[in-house]
Amino acid sequence: MIYGYDTDITKVIKRYEISNGYIIVTYLDGIEQKYEYTRAKEIEIQNTMMKQAKERDESGLLEQTTIDDKKIKNASLTFAAVAAMGFISGYMLNNEGLTIAGGVSLMSSAIIGSKILDLHKKIQELKKYSLYLKNVDKIQELSPSVYEGVEHTVGLNINTIDGFSLDDLNKIDENIKNHHEDNVKKFS
Repeated sequence: MIYGYDTDITKVIKRYEISNGYIIVTYLDGIEQKYEYTRAKEIEIQNTMMKQAKERDESGLLEQTTIDDKKIKNASLTFAAVAAMGFISGYMLNNEGLTIAGGVSLMSSAIIGSKILDLHKKIQELKKYSLYLKNVDKIQELSPSVYEGVEHTVGLNINTIDGFSLDDLNKIDENIKNHHEDNVKKFS
């Protein structure tokens, strides 16, 4: 998990790794905590990560982020068009002030564009987690066939999901649907 939700980020687990008999948990605020490894502790951490992912998924953050993304895109397109017109008009009229104002406005559009990219990354992560939560039981049940055509083939779980792309999760979702359809056809 890279993006938090409406909760204390010092408690949200980003990932964990197992090393030299320890489980090292990294939280969203970057703080790491070390625990002596036991299988029970690993399961406890995975359960906490699943609970946090479900809370975030149910929070409406994906829908709100998608709305924000659309609003910013629409505003930035309008702003960029006006800025470009100002820049071009200033250049054509040989008006240095208008040209500079248009140029500054165009640079501001680039800054807004970077905000759009950040929102796009957040939306991709939220969609990945949503697909994972929807399919988690089938992923475990149908492994390894769900990974057919997926670039990343290390077992998918709540801790490894950040290493998978949205395309990977969409392909896994498609493989699960195809498996289900094949079974329906067999028993029809």
